Amino acid sequence: MGVGGTRAREGIASEVRVVPARAGAVGLALRRTLVDGGEFGHHLGVLDGDGPPVLVDLAPPCGCDACDNGSAVLLEELDDALLVVLQGGMVHARRGVRRWQGEPWVAG
Repeated sequence: MGVGGTRAREGIASEVRVVPARAGAVGLALRRTLVDGGEFGHHLGVLDGDGPPVLVDLAPPCGCDACDNGSAVLLEELDDALLVVLQGGMVHARRGVRRWQGEPWVAG
């Protein structure tokens, strides 16, 4: 699954949705994923109405030991993706149509 995709509900261990009070701001979903029946990683998504979140980032992108860069790198990558959303830097387009563009969570 790539950025912009969604994951089937059975692949999710838990989900937290955060909906901002500011009108026009994009809501967030942080999902804990399942791999082979065990909790594995996180998906950061933006909310598109009542449907499943649209994937922005996942950490770790791979579960093999060769790709393991440590938790500090994973946390930095998730922080960076989260800041893009919170600062209003997300535009969601599907099939060439802009669905929404997020406003910053707080006034600049």
